[in-house]
Amino acid sequence: MTQSRRALLLSIADYDPADPILYVRGDLPRMQRALNLMGIPASKVEAHGPGIEGARELSAARMRTLIRKFLDGAVEGENLIIYFSGHGIEQEGHRLLVPQDYDVDYPPRASELVSDVDLFAWSRRSKAASVLLLIDACREGAKFTLAPDTDGTKSLTSKKPAQDTTSSNEVPTIAIVFSCASGRFSGKEQNGNVVRLPAPSPKLWRQRTNSVI
Repeated sequence: MTQSRRALLLSIADYDPADPILYVRGDLPRMQRALNLMGIPASKVEAHGPGIEGARELSAARMRTLIRKFLDGAVEGENLIIYFSGHGIEQEGHRLLVPQDYDVDYPPRASELVSDVDLFAWSRRSKAASVLLLIDACREGAKFTLAPDTDGTKSLTSKKPAQDTTSSNEVPTIAIVFSCASGRFSGKEQNGNVVRLPAPSPKLWRQRTNSVI
């Protein structure tokens, strides 16, 4: 049986009062065309963001719900693609997705945002055969601040996730690809065209056991 493929596309161009990212407004149509060329029909692509009719604000809670529902709704053997385009933050070696409701005057805690740790953990629990996560976000650039966590720790790395006893043979193959290296911009607009700035090869995380390479 041929393995089916589905995609979830999330894009945030207009942040208020944080800086907007004008070139991101064209990312969803470009990704939809690319997926169609890959043989993934429009009926298998779920998109949320600029240019999508009826699109709602992508708050941290809504992004978390959309991503988890997409992963939890997988059937055995499916290959999933999740794409995010927008602002990002890097803190203590972890990547965080900046939601549309980020407020510069009342910044959220790191634990309130969607992180690469969350994406990895949620993907592990999916019935999919594979999960490819494409994160098109700066890991340096717009300066965002985060409020300290109220549980007495400000560290993401100090929070130990619940023990996962799932066998490595029962979890999907997971890859997280970033559009730029640590401390780099993801892209900028020049003469109406999106230009990717020079950066080392994207970091690829591939998981079959508990190791990361």
